[in-house]
Amino acid sequence: MLSPRQSSTRERISLDGLWRFALDPRGIGRAERWWASVLPGDSEMPVPASFNDILPGRDARDHVGDIWYQRTVRVPRGWDGQRIVLRFDAATHRAIAWVGDTQVVEHEGGYTPFEADVTEHVSAGEEARVTIVVNNELSWSSIPPGFVQERDDGRRVQQYFHDFFNYAGFAPIGVAAHDASRFRLRHHGDHDGDRRRGRRGLIPGRRRGWRRARGEGEGA
Repeated sequence: MLSPRQSSTRERISLDGLWRFALDPRGIGRAERWWASVLPGDSEMPVPASFNDILPGRDARDHVGDIWYQRTVRVPRGWDGQRIVLRFDAATHRAIAWVGDTQVVEHEGGYTPFEADVTEHVSAGEEARVTIVVNNELSWSSIPPGFVQERDDGRRVQQYFHDFFNYAGFAPIGVAAHDASRFRLRHHGDHDGDRRRGRRGLIPGRRRGWRRARGEGEGA
């Protein structure tokens, strides 16, 4: 997944900076729908960053479980009618993101980017609340692998098999607006007609699904 670049058909807003922040040691945030209102507490965290070495205290540094981030972003008035995408460069090791009260993306893989088309969930000229919960637990299927051990005193301790600390956090690249007129999907049912008109799809043949016609997604 290529990183979006500023161009004549794309604008970006960086989401780097201070975000509201809350650790969730009891794992109650999802059940209590923390994404639906302002996060509890008044902590803030710089993004991008690993929270482990910023917060004081061993309990915070060694936290295992969910970590919540939230901020508001104002969508430029000039983005009306554009395709708007929320992009994250990474989140260790899995994440769910909401815009307002709506979940827009879920991702697993701490070192890979992901994004969501949020056009239907934001309005040009207005603010939108963005919330992301990051889970830093390693498992036998995660990269790198590991497991969580629960001690007799109830503490959860991360065990892993690599030679570096399990730092966690996330890195957003921001919100990008793409010229919607340059990004349009066509169904393969139009394939023969496109070929007669001299167009070439990105996926050849008669396979079912979606494809982008030449010139209709370039630069988007």
